[in-house]
Amino acid sequence: TQKGMRDTDAKLKALDPNTLAVKETISQNALNNKDISLRITDAFEHFATKRAEVSASSRRAQDAEEKNMDILVNLEKDIADIEDADLASILTRIEMLMTQKEAAQATFTRITSKSLFDFLG
Repeated sequence: TQKGMRDTDAKLKALDPNTLAVKETISQNALNNKDISLRITDAFEHFATKRAEVSASSRRAQDAEEKNMDILVNLEKDIADIEDADLASILTRIEMLMTQKEAAQATFTRITSKSLFDFLG
């Protein structure tokens, strides 16, 4: 193949005196094409990286949206429960619990104020 290239070089030189300039231009164009090819490859790799980052961010956003929707549904249910509550029965229940608490406190006070001799005798 080198012999074929030498023969081609000899023929080109014989045909045109500017052959060396043409060969240099072709070589320079080949280098430029290689540089452009590397830049395009780098650009595609950059796009692939950014696409993966956007995809991951999108997934996180979807997960957050789903969690927020669950929270919203629970809050709406709690609000509906509060709105539907019978205030009179709730107040009656609170009063009963307060009375039980006061009775327990009074009993505790009476029990703790007595000594062992009071229980024995």
